Amino acid sequence: MLADNYSDRWQQDKSIVTGRCREVFADFALLTIEHAPQGLQPRDDAWALSEKVQIKGLGGPIALAARDGINALREPFTMLWHQRSWKPWDWELRSVEHPTLELP
Repeated sequence: MLADNYSDRWQQDKSIVTGRCREVFADFALLTIEHAPQGLQPRDDAWALSEKVQIKGLGGPIALAARDGINALREPFTMLWHQRSWKPWDWELRSVEHPTLELP
């Protein structure tokens, strides 16, 4: 679901995000991601979805660091979604934003 032109403020593109997700999610033995919508706003030719995200799970040190880091964030994430075609299910994620998240 990542757009080919995905980019974010951490200078990540689609290949970097895919690789990091693979590494982090592989370290979880159990994982539940909960989200609570905070708002939806049109933005140019896309929609900005704000959601508070909480992670529950167990795993190795990478998983636990990711879980604890995400759960400590107070502000919601903003995900920029773009509809690729007329099909109602054809959406792609162009970017993720968070005002205080710092990545290693």
